[in-house]
Amino acid sequence: MNCPNCGAENPAMQNYCQFCGQPLAAQNTQPQQPYQQQSYQQPYQQPYQQPYQQPYPYQQNIYAADPYHGHPMKWYKFLVYFALIASAIANLSSAIMHFTIGQYSITNSAGKTILSGEDARDFFYAAAPGLKTADIAYGISLILSAGLVLLAWWYLFKKKVNGPKYYYYSYIFGAVTSIGYSIWVYLAAKDISSFDALSILSGAIGTAVISIIMIAVNVTYFNKRKDVFVN
Repeated sequence: MNCPNCGAENPAMQNYCQFCGQPLAAQNTQPQQPYQQQSYQQPYQQPYQQPYQQPYPYQQNIYAADPYHGHPMKWYKFLVYFALIASAIANLSSAIMHFTIGQYSITNSAGKTILSGEDARDFFYAAAPGLKTADIAYGISLILSAGLVLLAWWYLFKKKVNGPKYYYYSYIFGAVTSIGYSIWVYLAAKDISSFDALSILSGAIGTAVISIIMIAVNVTYFNKRKDVFVN
């Protein structure tokens, strides 16, 4: 670097001339680019996700557990969603009929009905006063039977331990009251020629036989599903 004042040669990057002292800064100054610190950016890494595993069939899902424990329950659902409710309604309807017009009618030899409704009821009540008492008693028993059926329905619907037992009790109560009413009617009206008391008695016996068969079948059915009714 030459001094602009005396022309002497000076070492590079010298600020003042070593011979005359003239500043050399104007010639020595070079623009310096400011230092920029390079920031290190870690490359994006996708977080690790454990691959989905299909649960084995025997693994129990606590959010979708089977309340029936794998048992087929079509008969149970038929009972709680239709049969028991329909039975209770039928009992109440029959009770109203026994309290009002009864189930009496008079037919001729050709099988044509010649008297029915309240007229037939009054005729038989006059001929056999015990029929009216039997109808009233049986009407009350039908209301009780409807209540027992609804109680059985509630216990079964809630899957309670005694649900099946109340269902059996409703069958037994209905069969016993039906037979008792039929015997009462038979004894009260057996001497009336136009009243077929024997057919009523035979019908009640048939109903009782069906009830016994249904109880036996349902005992087997519910015994296999004891683990469902545990509440």
